[in-house]
Amino acid sequence: MKFNILCSGLILLVALVSACHAEKIGSFAVFTDVHLADKYHAGSDPKSLCIKGTGSAAYFGDTHCDAPIQLIDSAVEFAASLPDVNFYAFLGDILPQKATEKKEDLKFTRDQLEESIDKMGSVMRKHLAGRDVMLSLGNHDMVPLYHHNAKSTWLYSRVAHKYWQDFFHPNERDSFAKGAFYYRDFYKIGLRVIVINTNLYSSTNLPHVNKDVLGQWKWFQSLVEDCPFKILVLGHNPPGVMGNNDIPVMWAEGAKILMQNMNNKNIIGQVYGHLHTDTFIVGDTHGIWMTPSISPKDHEPFYDGNNPTVRIYHIGYTPKKGVHMMDYDQYYLDLTKYGPNDKIADWKLQYKWSDYGVSDMTIESAKKVLHKIKTDQTTKDLFVERNSVGCPRSKITPRIVKQLVCAVENWAWHKYYACLL
Repeated sequence: MKFNILCSGLILLVALVSACHAEKIGSFAVFTDVHLADKYHAGSDPKSLCIKGTGSAAYFGDTHCDAPIQLIDSAVEFAASLPDVNFYAFLGDILPQKATEKKEDLKFTRDQLEESIDKMGSVMRKHLAGRDVMLSLGNHDMVPLYHHNAKSTWLYSRVAHKYWQDFFHPNERDSFAKGAFYYRDFYKIGLRVIVINTNLYSSTNLPHVNKDVLGQWKWFQSLVEDCPFKILVLGHNPPGVMGNNDIPVMWAEGAKILMQNMNNKNIIGQVYGHLHTDTFIVGDTHGIWMTPSISPKDHEPFYDGNNPTVRIYHIGYTPKKGVHMMDYDQYYLDLTKYGPNDKIADWKLQYKWSDYGVSDMTIESAKKVLHKIKTDQTTKDLFVERNSVGCPRSKITPRIVKQLVCAVENWAWHKYYACLL
């Protein structure tokens, strides 16, 4: 009798442990915001955007400049080498942040845009041919710069049917050509991945009279209603405010429309790029995660740049939580250790999300990490250091730190600015 009771207790204990501890069922690797500097020259003067002169510009990049092609190639090659990855995601922004050394020169031609998209496609085909790759364009990937609107389908169609056609399934091309949005189901891990076009609502774009530009949200709701899978949303521009420079990422109504459409219990998270930095937002029902950029050049004059990043997210499962975002590993290239002649990249693990002392990436865990950042100075210092992917900073102030924290807590403009008071 005692033996039977003991066995029953052990079985119950194992069941409880299994219900609490997630089993990893899949992973996806993200790289974003490359901002290809096709005129980059190692050993040049960083003050010239690493184009000319003599200076310290390293072979793999400099924090004053956008990414040379060899850095982008190395990052995608490293992502391809990661084990047990179900799919990869590139979240956009290929054109450099400035056309020339002139401060306000943001004028690019269609030829320059299409050449950059084609070059990025070549890098991905070189390392990821035959693999699942989910794709988004960035707010920079348009001419005139930032102007994604109902007339942008000329570019979306060329990307879907020409430059990146190898990475789309036949039934996905027409959807991307219509509005740069599409989806794919990953049956093995029970996940529907939806790429949305948030560039339409960028704060650098003009507000649209039509709140459902290109019919995106009607299409989106048709995919999330009664979906048999959990849902992961990918895009370029996140909602919220750029904590480093106090600028909203989307115009207010656009962010509101986005978040209203995200209010679905099946959505396990949103993953974006755009900010170049490492941060997250505590959303209404799930976490929102920003993957840092490959380009080491950040938004001047607020920061000193950031180290290039490749991040791998892990998907977990428990009977209680079901399929959910479980953890991420952040890999980076420490540019301070490279010079003009250092041509072998050594991508290293910087940290894991679970290093914050949580077991998953659910909304409850995101709230716990936010609370630790707000109440524990060591955690706050770590968060600020990781925000630039370990890149040394000279311009951090208490005000900027507060901006960073308020941006995690509030996606809505009015709540963010109230937080700063």
